[in-house]
This record gives sequence, structure tokens and C-alpha cells, in this order.
Amino acid sequence: MRQVLASTKSTDPLEIIEQVMAHPSIPIYGPEHHVIVPAAIITAGKNTSYPAPKEAIEKAIERASKVPGRVVRIIRRLRCGRGSWYCGECADKRHTAYG
Repeated sequence: MRQVLASTKSTDPLEIIEQVMAHPSIPIYGPEHHVIVPAAIITAGKNTSYPAPKEAIEKAIERASKVPGRVVRIIRRLRCGRGSWYCGECADKRHTAYG
């Protein structure tokens, strides 16, 4: 991931996220994804000449890596309110985990 962040010249955070997620060292699922968004935003800012400190990306990775795994599932379950892990499991097809 760090190699992609260091080598990209993109100023689009979404493009950087896609580049990082396409790297073979990034698993499809896992807490590794928690660090991608803040690192991509800072990288995009740096690529537009925003005066971010040198250690900003490492600090973002360090802080975001402390987010425990399964947080997204827990949030979805709380927001769903029906005890399902995914909105597709709800009996009411009009219901979503985010609505």
C-alpha cells in the first residue's frame, strides 16, 4: 500500500483508493481497509501541493489501524435495528441497513 501511495501522482482520492485496493497485498476484506481512505485523502492533498507534514500519511495509517475489525458489521447491525447483519437478510425488502 505504501508503495502505491508513494508512487501515485493522482489528485483524486477515489482513484487512489482504487489503485490501493487493486494491489495484490490488500485483502478483499479486513481491517486493512480502515487505513485506505485517510491515507488516500492525505496523498491526494499532497499531490495537489497541499502543505501536509511528511509524517501525515504514516500518522493517518497508525491512527486508522487502531479501528477494530468488524466495526462496519456492528454499525450496520445497529443501524438496521432488526438484528440482521446485511440489509438483504431483512424480511421487509423495502428496508435497508442505512434507512
